[in-house]
Amino acid sequence: MTEVKPKKPTLGAYVEELEKNEFIQLQNMICETAFLALQEPESLLERIPELEDGIQRLTEAAQQLHESMKPVAALTGFYRLLVVQEKIMQDTDPRSEKHKNADHFHRALQQNIQRLGAKILGSEKHIGQPFDPAWQVIRETQESSDQFPAGSVIRILSHGLRLGDELILPAFVAVADSPEEGGNES
Repeated sequence: MTEVKPKKPTLGAYVEELEKNEFIQLQNMICETAFLALQEPESLLERIPELEDGIQRLTEAAQQLHESMKPVAALTGFYRLLVVQEKIMQDTDPRSEKHKNADHFHRALQQNIQRLGAKILGSEKHIGQPFDPAWQVIRETQESSDQFPAGSVIRILSHGLRLGDELILPAFVAVADSPEEGGNES
């Protein structure tokens, strides 16, 4: 009698099984909504209740995933929604209902990003600190000053995202540059 060894699952079968998984469906919904919200931020406010439920379920599903299946796409989707929410909050009156809804959703997104073990990079404490190429990308430069010496961060343009030791998205920053030298004087 020959010994029958169990088949090892193939990558294709594994991917097919994942595609049936609610996690992937939720992940796709979040990423699609983030993309649409970047095109039309007003549409995001109308879908907040639906999104909050989806984000909560996605966070719970992501926590069940194997370590090798880090929920990078979900975090990226959350992050993009966070950026849209920050833009809405900047562009609205802080006393308006729209601003309050956006702020509430913004806090929920931050909590869920943290629940997945990710860290949002770039806060007020980094302003004035030296530029760090390990997690920051320079998008703008401005002339240095007494307050902001050359090479220091002047402004966080968009936050970054780290999951464990892995940088998912860098933070985009404005950095002080040294003023151009006029000429060589001896």
